[in-house]
Amino acid sequence: MIKGSHSMKFGFDFRRQEQFQFFNPNIRGRLEYATLQRLIDDQATTAQINAPLPGAEIITYFRYYDYFFFLQDEWRARHNLTFTYGIRFESPGNPFANLAKTDERVVAAFKGDERYRYTPVPSRDTNNWAPRFGFNYRFGNAPGFLGALTGVEMGLSLAGVPHRAGGVAAAMTLLEQRTESNAAAHLKVISS
Repeated sequence: MIKGSHSMKFGFDFRRQEQFQFFNPNIRGRLEYATLQRLIDDQATTAQINAPLPGAEIITYFRYYDYFFFLQDEWRARHNLTFTYGIRFESPGNPFANLAKTDERVVAAFKGDERYRYTPVPSRDTNNWAPRFGFNYRFGNAPGFLGALTGVEMGLSLAGVPHRAGGVAAAMTLLEQRTESNAAAHLKVISS
């Protein structure tokens, strides 16, 4: 939209994000041997199997919605000087909310044990205002110009982060809180 020496732009972006993620490293197990002789003797230095907690899923499903809006004005203050300014609002979806729904089944599988509860569940990020400012100055009829643009850029969360944070880290944190004598019994429950 052009009005006088101003050229205004505005727009929005709406996205429905669906991700089906199979992220279970070492679900089939991992054995590590320090030497060839230890392999022959079947004496592993590391033995690990990762499995979802009871009630959790092997394939994690994420569905969330992203919203983006922007408004920008390009003001031609003089024939050789232009200012650009604007603002962008970004509200990325919240994949952590999907993880919290799965968590209800995990807590139920452990008979309401609150130590398995994923808390606090982060809310949707709604304070992402990103201002922009720039200028462009042309030196008379010379072929060059001087210009600069600055602004704030937002980054979106990766769906793998809540999966790893909620699945593996929650189980490991719980195990670290238990005594060594009790940990073996709980490890058997978590990995079965």
